[in-house]
Amino acid sequence: MYACNGIPFSHESPRRGETFVTRRITRRLANIAQGLEDCLYMGNMDSLRDWGHPRDYVRMQWLMLQQEGAEDFVIATGKQYSVREFVRWSAAEIGLQLRFEGQGLDEVGIVESIEGDKAPALAIGDAIVRVDRRYFRPAEVASLMGDATRAREALGWEPEITARQMCAEMVAEDLKEARRHALSMLPGMPAWLVGSALCRQLESRADCTLITSPHAELNLTRQTAVEAFFTDHTIDEVYLAAAKVGGIHAISSYPVDFLYDNLLIPANVIHAAHRAGVQKLLFLGSSCIYPRMAAQPMGEGALLTGVLEPTNEPYAIAKIAGIKLRESYNRQHGRDYRSVMPTNLYGPGDNYHPENSHVIPALTGFGGRLVFDSSKPDGAPRKLLDVSKLAAMGWQATMGLEDGLREAYAWFREHGPDTRS
Repeated sequence: MYACNGIPFSHESPRRGETFVTRRITRRLANIAQGLEDCLYMGNMDSLRDWGHPRDYVRMQWLMLQQEGAEDFVIATGKQYSVREFVRWSAAEIGLQLRFEGQGLDEVGIVESIEGDKAPALAIGDAIVRVDRRYFRPAEVASLMGDATRAREALGWEPEITARQMCAEMVAEDLKEARRHALSMLPGMPAWLVGSALCRQLESRADCTLITSPHAELNLTRQTAVEAFFTDHTIDEVYLAAAKVGGIHAISSYPVDFLYDNLLIPANVIHAAHRAGVQKLLFLGSSCIYPRMAAQPMGEGALLTGVLEPTNEPYAIAKIAGIKLRESYNRQHGRDYRSVMPTNLYGPGDNYHPENSHVIPALTGFGGRLVFDSSKPDGAPRKLLDVSKLAAMGWQATMGLEDGLREAYAWFREHGPDTRS
């Protein structure tokens, strides 16, 4: 039997799990740059490590297997860098120069300068790195470095990818992921499109105290964060308008994101609301929950009577799951949790991204030539909702399409190109 051992030192890449320090740094800083998180919490940043790239290490393992006799080899770069230096490299890949102040548990990383457009959520002076005693290991190894001299001499192996290049690759991948998660967020807006409108209405009521939290401070896909929010606040009613939203192109490009995030958001919020004793909750669904070829106008009873529109299916399935979860809490626990199905929405505060938004905001401010492309999906052929139940309660729409378009366009002109990011 030919058997040998490779003894690899730390090897990092975009596939590295988020519990490892390098990936936690690149993922968190990318999220912070896009406004998805607010701070990177670190342990001992003075630790020294020997980081290599898996492609180099796999190449060395192949060379080991080509030898006539089996022999064990250390796989390492022989170069050391501190965790703090890796933080600096990661920040630099996003266009940030950091300044560190303080010592020990009081050390803080502050944004000193910003270059480029990779960090739209940050400003000079923001403190985005802090030390937290929870991240200190009980038995910390201060310095790790491998000696791969034998591999160099016997195999002719040399690492080709530097630690800095490895870091850049990791940041690039995490930044793409962070941008996908942030594609539905409008920079500078306090809430989503519907959430902003709800807040404006509720703020005018003297008998209502609003409790809100921006996405950068409360990630609704994180169960522990949601439960902590309900524990820290006394809440009587919940209006759940948050969702990951986008048009046909966005959902087709990122089906996992739209299904995963929109399953977690209602699951976490509805369950936490129940555990906190909240009796009333309103969950916003979507008209895409109804079958593609549903009879027009579509009434409440059309749900689950036919096949969904394929381009909306990931988003629709997640919304249907939220509706059924809400119904189940009512049946099992006697809660008063309700759902409403809004039609296609547009207006001030919308996502005006030219590719990832819906049709009206995508066309707003568009200055090119319109061309019909038969290779693109059509979406649902018709969507008209039956609002007879609401009409019987005395409600009717007050904003016509032309007036709504004027208002949406005026808002876009006032807020400028940042709304198309």
